[in-house]
Amino acid sequence: MSEQCTPLGGIRVIDFTQVMLGPCATQMLGDFGADVIKIERPGTGDLSRNFFGEPSEEAMNNAVFASLNRNKRSVTIDTKSEEGRQQVLDLVRTADVVTDNFRAGVMDRLGFGYEALSKINPRIICASGTGYGPTGPYAHKGGQDVLAQAMSGVMEKTQDPSIPMSIYPTTLCDYSAGMHLVQGILAALLMREKTGRGQQVGVSLYDSMIAMQMQEAAQWSKHSEVLNWAAMPLTGVFDTTDGAIVVVGAFKVNPLQDICAALE
Repeated sequence: MSEQCTPLGGIRVIDFTQVMLGPCATQMLGDFGADVIKIERPGTGDLSRNFFGEPSEEAMNNAVFASLNRNKRSVTIDTKSEEGRQQVLDLVRTADVVTDNFRAGVMDRLGFGYEALSKINPRIICASGTGYGPTGPYAHKGGQDVLAQAMSGVMEKTQDPSIPMSIYPTTLCDYSAGMHLVQGILAALLMREKTGRGQQVGVSLYDSMIAMQMQEAAQWSKHSEVLNWAAMPLTGVFDTTDGAIVVVGAFKVNPLQDICAALE
């Protein structure tokens, strides 16, 4: 399939992101046909390259890194040197989107914030993924998936009342925030077609998980009750006498009639 036959063919993304939230987003943009240029630090590269020991060719191409960085071209640039800074600015002049998932304010300190980049490319879209957003008491704190699970209340949603909190065994917040970031970027690209100018886009791990609980928020606001789908009667994972495991999802007021009919 040619570049122009893909949804984002002709769109160039300069990608400063690393680990999971940002790479999840930029990988999706690459899957949609965007030209994603991933900027990595000299020597070590993306932090996820070194999750499993000292840097080596095998370790630096581990499964975690590979699973979130397909359809990208990696380049090594020392962004703190003057030469590296000029290389980044040259790339930005040819780009449509710049992405990062640093703490709030880091891109500004590097000289790559929206105000600076929009002066050399008014059509640029700067998209940031953070832990807790650009303002507020936690803005400059580092965020990660497990912390966002806990602070958003997601970690408390367990069917077993004897377990007060439980960590989801997948990076739920990273994936959610990454997909929300993609939505923001796509909306900004559409808006640019109307205005001719780029804009800033931002999403946080915490906000994305609050957004994923809108039904729970509405239930509490209206009825002061905690809505926990997993704790509903006849919903859960059950052992059977013959050693099998049965998963039941019953959300009707009285599902027993349907269950009995299915068992007959």
